[in-house]
Amino acid sequence: MPDKSSPIAPSSPGSGDDRVFVVAAGDTLYAFDRRPAAAMQYVICVGANLDVDAWQLTPARWDEVRRELAEQLPEVEIVDTRAAARKPPPTADS
Repeated sequence: MPDKSSPIAPSSPGSGDDRVFVVAAGDTLYAFDRRPAAAMQYVICVGANLDVDAWQLTPARWDEVRRELAEQLPEVEIVDTRAAARKPPPTADS
């Protein structure tokens, strides 16, 4: 489990509701809406002996980062597991 200084460690009560927890390992970024899931991925990557980094971002900032990465580093795989990422895009009718 990451220590208390980890970027995915709790920063304040309730702060996880509006956060995206991002774990970067190798050439892959994983985005989670739940801190425990991100912590588990972090541990898996450490166990696989990968260089790992993690951040807490606002959803708006994550959208910016994701867009920039897709443009500048298309070889980086982005795995977005958040519920918001699974919602279908709005249609012209809605």
